[in-house]
Amino acid sequence: MRIEITHRWRYQWGGRWVTSRWETTEQQIRKEHPEAVAVPGTRREKRQLDQPAEVDYANSCSQSQFARAPYPSVLYWPSDIPGHKGEIPLPAAVAEYSVLEVDGCWTVIQAGKHPREVYRGPGPVRVEAAP
Repeated sequence: MRIEITHRWRYQWGGRWVTSRWETTEQQIRKEHPEAVAVPGTRREKRQLDQPAEVDYANSCSQSQFARAPYPSVLYWPSDIPGHKGEIPLPAAVAEYSVLEVDGCWTVIQAGKHPREVYRGPGPVRVEAAP
């Protein structure tokens, strides 16, 4: 998970200063309008799910509570977001996951017929049995 900070912006268009009707990040606005200035009082912080395991879990939570199977393992990673624990339930047993670290980038891969990446980012990370 990451925090995305957005604002409404004032920028020059056709020689005049105008205010955007939409919110966007500073990185996005600077591509077209390097002179843009954030409008005071329009800052918004949005939590963005950016790991496949987080998206999978969020999708499963939107389904009926009775249809969900128990999660036998948990992925733990460092989180710098205040009030957010860096953990997410995983649907397979601990033995089905492999944790790799290459040049400071940590990756967790779920093995099986179709292996897939469930996490890529800062570490250290670990997969343990669910409590």
